Amino acid sequence: MHNRIHLVKLLDKNKFTFPTKTEWRTIEIKNKLTSKYVNISPYYMNDTDEYDKIEDVEFLEVFNTLKPELLKIYKTEKIAKMKLEKLIWEEF
Repeated sequence: MHNRIHLVKLLDKNKFTFPTKTEWRTIEIKNKLTSKYVNISPYYMNDTDEYDKIEDVEFLEVFNTLKPELLKIYKTEKIAKMKLEKLIWEEF
């Protein structure tokens, strides 16, 4: 299921991103789980400071990294994982 979405970590911002039909979004955790538009074009353009400061990641890596923050919002690991999946797949 998770292999169909291309997840990317922006190394300079320490943020995880995912594509939607029209744009890329970062995963944001404050008081709730949300996403926010991000322009990742500079990460693919040779003459930018951001060029190549990205890394492809798997869903489990994203979840395991974000788990401590997610568990502050959601009661169980299972619910946290489902909410993260829902955020990504609803936008996709």
